[in-house]
Amino acid sequence: MIPEDYPDKEKYRLCLIDLGNLLQQTSTIFQMMEREQKKVVGFTSSQSFLMIELLNCGEISMAGISRRMNLEKSSVTRMVKILIRDGLIEGEHSKEDRRVFNIRLTFEGQKRAEEVKNNRLEYYQKIISGLPKGHVREVMDSASILFKALEDSM
Repeated sequence: MIPEDYPDKEKYRLCLIDLGNLLQQTSTIFQMMEREQKKVVGFTSSQSFLMIELLNCGEISMAGISRRMNLEKSSVTRMVKILIRDGLIEGEHSKEDRRVFNIRLTFEGQKRAEEVKNNRLEYYQKIISGLPKGHVREVMDSASILFKALEDSM
């Protein structure tokens, strides 16, 4: 697991442990955020992501949202059925290809998606305000690098 040409194997091993702990702690905080968000706006983070994506793009196919969310189609289908049942999303089969099911927010869904978006922006504002002045771009660049590495490891 440790590259053969790495000069200090013990330092590398400790770095792996530290990174693992940091990622686990970050995951725990995001789970706590999700529970808090569900209390405040009534949606899971996946439902929130879906609604914000629909707010941004207007209409998208089920396959398209599945790709954007990195979720199995069956998981997206279950989530969409709940949001349709609650009157927040509506959908219809494409006229060009009946196998394609496109979804969009209802009027009520748009209002709720704006609420979710604003709630998330407030949360992210709290995070950014806790960063040292002058280091926001540095943190964002590092987070982007880490995200790419996580994505590539999948």
